[in-house]
Amino acid sequence: MLKIAPCTSPHPQNTQHPQASSDESAGFAAILADLSTSKDERPNTRDELLSIVSMTPAERIRHQLLHGMGLTEEALRNLPVEERIRIEQRIQEEIERQLAGNTLG
Repeated sequence: MLKIAPCTSPHPQNTQHPQASSDESAGFAAILADLSTSKDERPNTRDELLSIVSMTPAERIRHQLLHGMGLTEEALRNLPVEERIRIEQRIQEEIERQLAGNTLG
């Protein structure tokens, strides 16, 4: 019969914890902030996905471009007129380009 002896390592266990980097701390803080947000306040991923899937190709392109610029429709409406017109023109050109099948920029 095989007997297993208890571990009697001469090395004490390391009880010191390494310091978290500032990036890790920031990431952890973001996780805690997200967890502290009530479920009703979090965006519903399923609803967002259904919304995107139900969009026309042009609406999806517009949504992707605005998202890439860090804008929402509301934020776009609140921009100064000249800037909003410039962005709307860029969006229209990109929609036309993509719908024409010319995806090379």
